[in-house]
Amino acid sequence: MRDSKGPITSSALMKMMKKFEATSSLTARQRSGRPSTAAAVATAVEQAGQSMSAVAAHGECSAREVSMQTGVSYGSVWKALRITLKRYPYKLQHKQELKPPDFDSRRVLGVKETENDEPRPLKGWWTVLCDPENENSEGLTELDIASTVLKELCDRERSLFTSPLSFKSLDIGTTSISCYTVDSEDVDSILKSAKAIRECFHYPYAMYYFTSRTVSQYMHTPNGEFYRKVDRSWALVSFEPILNFR
Repeated sequence: MRDSKGPITSSALMKMMKKFEATSSLTARQRSGRPSTAAAVATAVEQAGQSMSAVAAHGECSAREVSMQTGVSYGSVWKALRITLKRYPYKLQHKQELKPPDFDSRRVLGVKETENDEPRPLKGWWTVLCDPENENSEGLTELDIASTVLKELCDRERSLFTSPLSFKSLDIGTTSISCYTVDSEDVDSILKSAKAIRECFHYPYAMYYFTSRTVSQYMHTPNGEFYRKVDRSWALVSFEPILNFR
């Protein structure tokens, strides 16, 4: 008779026979020290988890909570959940929201401020296209001149414009400057802002007015004509003499 290391001796055979008579198994080995408590801990943890199922459904159960309920150390509970029961106590099983102590008062204040909040005007802006590379005799480009002049205009005419300006480089080799107006729903204010831009800056092209809802809503030509977009076409808008800017 042989084992994994070679022929088995008579003394080893006698030990195996005695072990089989005592344990009815040749694979069972006598362990030294205290017996394992893993099975008992796993049973206690499983029973505690079942009794706390209502609490666990709300995401409030944890390995530390089970340890306090059963009296077993936190490490033993963690090993029973993770290794024996194949659970993951360190992972959230439910979505949880951590609420501050003054959550109710914050909610009441937020609802109150929302009810009293007036609707904000729609954002709109005039667009001016400039060449960032074409320089004059003084070494200034169209973009340098336009940005300086329009910034001063927006700072000066706060009743028509809001600061700051917005710049965007386009694929056609130009840069667009957006001059934001105070109210995009006030047609009179939009026309006045277009005239103000024309008076302070020489721009021999049509200017287009954009909003966050439409591609382009208004157009202002160099000769002072004002158009509105109607069904994908431009319609001339006429005003009374009292609407002049100056």
